[in-house]
Amino acid sequence: MISTCIQRRVACALCAATFGFAAAPVEADTIWSRLFGRGESMRYEINTPTHGFTVRIHGSLTVTDGEDDIAAITNWAAIEERRDGVKRVMTFKLDGQGQLKRAYTVDGTARAFDDEARSWLKRVLPVLLRETGLQREERISRIMARAGPAAAHRAVIEEAKLILADHSKRQYLQSLLTRGPLPAAEFGPLLGVIAAIDGDYDKRQALVTLVGRQTLNPAQQIEVLKVVADIDSSYEQRTVMIALAPKVSGEAAVAAAWSGAIRAMDSDHERSEVVRALARREPVSPAVLSLALASAREIGGDFERAAALVAVARHLLAPSTEQLAVYTEAAAGIGSDFERRNALEALVKRANLDKAGYERVLAAMKGMHSDHEIRQTLVTIARHMPSDAALVSRWRDVARGLSDHERGQAEKALDGRRL
Repeated sequence: MISTCIQRRVACALCAATFGFAAAPVEADTIWSRLFGRGESMRYEINTPTHGFTVRIHGSLTVTDGEDDIAAITNWAAIEERRDGVKRVMTFKLDGQGQLKRAYTVDGTARAFDDEARSWLKRVLPVLLRETGLQREERISRIMARAGPAAAHRAVIEEAKLILADHSKRQYLQSLLTRGPLPAAEFGPLLGVIAAIDGDYDKRQALVTLVGRQTLNPAQQIEVLKVVADIDSSYEQRTVMIALAPKVSGEAAVAAAWSGAIRAMDSDHERSEVVRALARREPVSPAVLSLALASAREIGGDFERAAALVAVARHLLAPSTEQLAVYTEAAAGIGSDFERRNALEALVKRANLDKAGYERVLAAMKGMHSDHEIRQTLVTIARHMPSDAALVSRWRDVARGLSDHERGQAEKALDGRRL
């Protein structure tokens, strides 16, 4: 069962473009767009206070290439339009001999299938095709062929602009994106149509297809991230960013846009998932690694931040001074002693730290209250840190605040280390 319902505020100019209405003064109007479908039964409706359009189809339906008539039908269909106070209905069904029959009424009165009826049908059939998505692939091929190679992509993008239903608009764009590289000049117009999609789900689907099917330069990645930042759902934001993570550039401007999208998310869980997606890259450039660390610092939840840092830690074999500072500062901001210990131990076990690095780790322990977690962290540090009198003294300063039992256990690890 498919059921979508969209309410939006649009201008009457859009109604005119979509329905073929005469131009009217531009003023806000509310449009309801609904699609219901089950198997080979479908009903699509567009309703505004002044206009209405309904399509009901049972079975399959084929429109002529010229989009001016119904070419074939397996059961029956009806198209209804309410416009300027006039109600027009045309039904299509097969007679006993399998021949297609049409019946046309205006305000309930039967009319002949004459030039006026044909003109009306020619105007409403493109609306039917756009909004329901019927014959989408064939229709896109026709649109591109008519426009010619130079204007083929733009023609489909312009057609997508006319579609009110988010799902159909998204499907048209996805179909276009799967047909090969998008000309650079069409990236902006296409992304503009995606940005105008109301529903987060359909917007996300279109963006994921764009990211997955097209090679995006840094400037284009920035524009995509701006659209991501405007999505309301953190889940949908996360899904697009995970798709972009394997190819995102570490350039400063891209990193700034990425951070903006991270900050726009409401969920720490989703932020953590995005950081972990960056950490799955192989290899990870220093710039992308720094981007992952900066993103982790935006995570507020203790568990989520620690999980992100642990994922990044495996790439910190030889961290730079800046990377080490960001990591330890992010770890120090974790309120849970257990989660902070996990983050710090992941760094100590993975990275080749010098004296200054271990001093940063010890400093990041400030504020921990659990003797058990402090002792566990100190034991891990003791097993890895270099033999340096000043560093050992600093280590003992931290251990001095422990209970006698916990301090004794920590000291045993220090005494038994290989120096």
